[in-house]
Amino acid sequence: DAEGARSWYAVAAAAGHPRAQLRLAAMLAEGRGGAADAAAARRWLSRAAQAGERDAMSLLGLLLATGEPVDRQAAWRWLSRAAQAGDVAAAANLAALEAGMSAGERAAALAAAGGG
Repeated sequence: DAEGARSWYAVAAAAGHPRAQLRLAAMLAEGRGGAADAAAARRWLSRAAQAGERDAMSLLGLLLATGEPVDRQAAWRWLSRAAQAGDVAAAANLAALEAGMSAGERAAALAAAGGG
């Protein structure tokens, strides 16, 4: 059942398992197995991305590009990392994000990521 799965993902996520952090974030965002909690979902997604979970990097980048609040520099950083790790969807989302950024925004994102 979804409630039990969410509970077990929470235990594994708290123990530092990035894939469990990603799954818990998805359940929190969608309200599966309990109440939806967008802020908690974002925190778990961020932890998983920081731990190197490629799917979390891609989803966090997309969330930062389209959610509230929008943070294009952070979105660029996470989508870029996911794309470099081989995530095709992240590469497409990165291209779309870059198309909507000014040259100055792109330069600032690159500099913030340590690339310039």
